[in-house]
Amino acid sequence: TNVLIVFTAFTGIAQNNDSTLDQLQASEWEMEGSTRPAHSIKYDDGHATHYRDGIKIGTDQYYLSDAIDEEFDSRKLGQVKEGKYIISRGITGFKDGVEKEVNPSGNFSVYEIKQVNKNWLMIRPSKRERILKFQAKS
Repeated sequence: TNVLIVFTAFTGIAQNNDSTLDQLQASEWEMEGSTRPAHSIKYDDGHATHYRDGIKIGTDQYYLSDAIDEEFDSRKLGQVKEGKYIISRGITGFKDGVEKEVNPSGNFSVYEIKQVNKNWLMIRPSKRERILKFQAKS
């Protein structure tokens, strides 16, 4: 019995060692409390795809950072596995049913990661108090 308990404890620890990037990319995240249409985000290698009721509505480039960057640094895309912030900028959006490039000015957004695990993603947009809460879609 003692061996089983020790093994179970080590198994639990190993499962919690996923990087922030691994945890972001492990699920599609649906915004909690969003009324219809539902908003969700799927993170993959350097891109975050936004959906509304399962239909793609836009794509961002993103990377993780331990600090708020002064400008968007595309050299960091997919390079950093840990970070306190998601730095993102829109690259495509849909208008009249057609996907188009957006953001010619290079504006970007910063989201502080408050929590990320296999069930929840909580982020706070910079310059805002409200925390956005997402649940992993099953």
